[in-house]
Amino acid sequence: MTNVMKVAMIQASQSLRSAGLSCRVIARRLGIHRETVARELRPKAVLVERMKQSGVSG
Repeated sequence: MTNVMKVAMIQASQSLRSAGLSCRVIARRLGIHRETVARELRPKAVLVERMKQSGVSG
């Protein structure tokens, strides 16, 4: 199994998040791991900064 979310799952998680649900509740509703939800909802600028800090090129 892969840890990449499909577009429909990302849209559903964004919708649930905008409704005020936590990542943990979203994960339970969608049947996926909470860290996967958190990663997909995290702003992309944060991910780029972490990659720079860890020395990962991409």
